Amino acid sequence: MIIVLIIAAAAVLFKANFIVKKVDVIKAVSMPLKETVFGVGYVGAEVISDVAAQVSGKIERTPLAEGAEVKSGEVLVIIDAAEFNNALDSAKVNLQKAEAQLESIKTNISLIGENMAIARSNMEKSAAVMEFNRKETARYKSLLDSNQIAPKIYDEKQMAYTVSAGENSNASVALKILAIEKEKQAVSEKLAASDIENAKISIKQAALKCEYSSIRAPFDGVIVKRFAEEGMVINSGSPVMRVVKKGSYWVSSYIDISQMQNIRAGLSAEIILNRQPGAKYIGKVYRIEQEGDKITEELKVDILFDSNIQNLYLDEKAEVHIETSGRTALAIPSSCVAAAADGRKGVFTLEGSKTVFKKIEFGIMDRSGFIEVVNGLAGGESIVRFDEMHKLRENETVAVKKEGL
Repeated sequence: MIIVLIIAAAAVLFKANFIVKKVDVIKAVSMPLKETVFGVGYVGAEVISDVAAQVSGKIERTPLAEGAEVKSGEVLVIIDAAEFNNALDSAKVNLQKAEAQLESIKTNISLIGENMAIARSNMEKSAAVMEFNRKETARYKSLLDSNQIAPKIYDEKQMAYTVSAGENSNASVALKILAIEKEKQAVSEKLAASDIENAKISIKQAALKCEYSSIRAPFDGVIVKRFAEEGMVINSGSPVMRVVKKGSYWVSSYIDISQMQNIRAGLSAEIILNRQPGAKYIGKVYRIEQEGDKITEELKVDILFDSNIQNLYLDEKAEVHIETSGRTALAIPSSCVAAAADGRKGVFTLEGSKTVFKKIEFGIMDRSGFIEVVNGLAGGESIVRFDEMHKLRENETVAVKKEGL
C-alpha cells in the first residue's frame, strides 16, 4: 500500500513539473500613452449662494424643487406682498397730498408777493404825502409864529401830517406783516418739499419691498437645497434656497505631495463619481492649494468640470486621474511584465517554443493597462502573457493558446 502511494505521488510531481503551460502571445505596438496622477476627493463648487430673503413675511409659494435648473432672475420664492402693496399705495397718496400742499403754498407765496408790491407802493405814496405834510406843517408853523395865519389853519395842517404819518406807519406795518407771512410760507414750502422727498423715499422703499417679495436667482444655476417651504414665516436675512452657479462644479481632490511635481493649472483630468463608476467626466486642474496637510502629506487640487454636468450632489465622493504627460511610444500590456529571479523587471519572449527573459526599461503607465517600453525591445518580438507570470521560468517550453491582444 505504501509503495502504491509513493508511486502515485511521484506521478503527480512528474506531471506538475513537466506539464506544458498554455500562454498568450502578443506584439509590442506603438500607441499613444498618458501618464496620470490619482487622487480622491469630493464634489464642490466655486460659486455657491445661499439666497436670502430681504424682507420678512409669510412664504406664499415656492415653485421650484431641489435639483431644478434656474436662469438668472428667475423667481425662487414668493412672499406675501399685501402689506408692502398697501404701504406703497399709502406712500403714493401721501406724495399726492404733499405735492398738492406744496402747490397751495407756492400760490400763497405768489399772492403774498403781489400784496407786498401793493403794500410797498402804498407805503411809498404815504411816505411822500407824509413828507409833504411835514414840510407844510413846518412852513405853517413859521407863519403862525409870525401871526400871519390863524391857529386853526396851522392845526389843520398839523392834523393832515399826523394822518399821513399814521397811514405811512400802517402801510409799513402791513408790509412787515406780509414779509413775516412770506417767511412762514417759505418755511412751509421747505417742509412740504421735504414731505415730498420723504414720500418719494417711502415709495421707493415700499416698491423695493414689493420687488423683494419675489426672491430671484442671482445667476444661472441649480437649486441644491431648500431652506424654506410654503406657509413658513421668515425674517429678513434668512436663507431660502442654496444655488450653485452653472459651470462652477469641481472636485476638491487630495494628491500626495510626492506626485505634485508635474501638476499645474490647466492640465486635463478624468473624473469618476462613486455612484456612477461607469461614467467618465472630463475636467481641468483649476486651482492648487499652496499649503499641504502635515499629517497626510497631501495637497488639495480643485478639478473644474469642463461642461455643465446634470444631477451632481455636493460632497459626493469622486476619484480623479490628472494627465501629467503623454506621448506615442512602444508599449505592452502591464500584465506581461515579469520579474527574474534576481529581481530584474522585463518580459518573456518566445523563441520557437521556449521562453527567453529580456530585461526591459519601462516608462509611463497608462490607465488603459499599457506600459511604455523605453529600452529592451525593438518591436515585433513575440511576448508571452500568462495568468500566473510569477510561475514562468526562462527556457521553459510553452504552448501558444492565443495570439494578439
